[in-house]
Amino acid sequence: TNQQIRVVAVSSVGCESASYGFITLSKTIPAIPTSISGPTNACTYVGQQTNANYSVVAVTGATSYLWEAPAGASIQSGQGTNAVAVSYSSTFTSGSIKVTAVANCGSRSARTLSITRLLPSSPVSITGPTSVCNYLGTGTEITYSIAAVANADSYSWTIPSGAVLVSGQGTTSVSVRFNGNYATSFIKVRAVSNCFTTGERTLQVSSATYGVPGTISGPTNACPYISNDQLAVYKIRRLNNAAGYIWTVPTGVTIFDHPGGTGANDTIIRVAYDINYVNGSAITVQATGCGTSAPRSLSVGGVIVTTPGLISGPTNACEFMESPSHPTGVTAVYKINKVFGALAYNWQAPNNATIIAHPGGNAENDTIVQIKYNSDFVNGVVRVSASNACGGSGNRSLYVSKLNPSTPSEIDVINLGTCPNRVYSYTISSMPAGATSILWTVPANGTLVSGQGTTSITVSYPTSTVSGYVTAQAINNCSGSSIRTTRVKLSACATTFTTTNNPTAKAVISDVVAFDAVVYPNPTNSSFNLKVTATKLGMVKIRIMDMQGRMVKQATMQSNEIKTIGQELRPGNYIMEMMQDQQVKAIKVIKL
Repeated sequence: TNQQIRVVAVSSVGCESASYGFITLSKTIPAIPTSISGPTNACTYVGQQTNANYSVVAVTGATSYLWEAPAGASIQSGQGTNAVAVSYSSTFTSGSIKVTAVANCGSRSARTLSITRLLPSSPVSITGPTSVCNYLGTGTEITYSIAAVANADSYSWTIPSGAVLVSGQGTTSVSVRFNGNYATSFIKVRAVSNCFTTGERTLQVSSATYGVPGTISGPTNACPYISNDQLAVYKIRRLNNAAGYIWTVPTGVTIFDHPGGTGANDTIIRVAYDINYVNGSAITVQATGCGTSAPRSLSVGGVIVTTPGLISGPTNACEFMESPSHPTGVTAVYKINKVFGALAYNWQAPNNATIIAHPGGNAENDTIVQIKYNSDFVNGVVRVSASNACGGSGNRSLYVSKLNPSTPSEIDVINLGTCPNRVYSYTISSMPAGATSILWTVPANGTLVSGQGTTSITVSYPTSTVSGYVTAQAINNCSGSSIRTTRVKLSACATTFTTTNNPTAKAVISDVVAFDAVVYPNPTNSSFNLKVTATKLGMVKIRIMDMQGRMVKQATMQSNEIKTIGQELRPGNYIMEMMQDQQVKAIKVIKL
């Protein structure tokens, strides 16, 4: 380490000087070299006899320099100095050159420099004419070029048979002459360095004439596309060696775009039709390159849409009409299937009917309508036609009328109970055509227990004599049918008792249980007066129902009293039903 050498003057008697002289000695270790100068890409030197030179700036205190080469490289000269020559064998891939400044007293860490083999990538693309029809055998020189590739030392061009590379081999640009016998082929180029050659980049150069393009696919009916936002698409398959295509459209047709691209990819067009289009004109396409091919054509006509199919929906308007029981009416729905090529539909409602909505939407979706029938409707036709830009179709019609219900079938009678509890059922086979309910009437002293409005009722009779008719009338919102009747004739029930004078004697009496009702005035334009007479005092339940059997009002009263009822009812026909225990009386009432 750093030390001093000192000297003191001493006399013969042992006296020393007051001060001393000295010299300081030190050890100086050289610093790390600042940086290594030299190539970092070994490709130029791999497998070559040319050496790569590396050096460092001289380091103070260094007496020599220790260099180290990576695997696959070796130091050829200069070891111990601040500059060396290094050779790279074909096995070298990557590594680091190292150097250390050395002195007799020691050394510090090494300085390093990373070395690798930087490989070029394939050229991106070749620029130059793809069709040389006009240059064949003329001696004209055509230029083909590429962009420079990083790390490439040169470029290797391959020229096909029938073509001559005039100049530029090894560079990014070559001049080529095409002989008269040249046939369509490829020009190729690779990027080259001392340690790597890339894959080929190719460019097809055509010399061929072309046949007619294949069939044009696309719509042949222009009507759905005329003067609207829809575009018609037409396509062909690519034709081998074709450099491009020429599309031609007639008056009234405009090419909107070329989705496939330009040149050899121009195999698709989208077009718009306007009102100037002439029916039966053609769209054509030709291939281009060494000349122009014959055209391929597609004739496009205008087809008027067909008449819509059958209309589905009700043909009997009765249940949908405005009436006293349906003051606002009920919506009837009519539908058709879509018609191919139709852009709109024209619906018409009959007299005294109104189209109130189009649930399907507008234009080509207008295949459903909702119709209301007012109270004056008698009959008429629902109509619909389809149309597009080329015209309209014929009408599809559906006849709608007011259908009166059919007369009920014969009434079947079954005895369900005998005296003193006489009960009968009355039944028709089914609900008559066009009917929504059945209006039953029973003899004055009979009680309709259940079933009003349906195809079967149950009626109870008193023990007294009964004579009259059970009737059945089919009802819908428009009217009632003819009345079906069956005769009722029952004798009084026999009742026995024992007399006090003669215990064995028997007599017959008539046991009558009365329950009846009277409504007046009927019809009325204000309110009804209802009187219920019964042998049994007590509460009587009242229900008023429309002709579809839906209850519109209910109330109560005491038997043998008079009740005013119905002031708030809308005009129409109703059934007023009175019930006390198991006894029921039903009367048809009319509000004007």
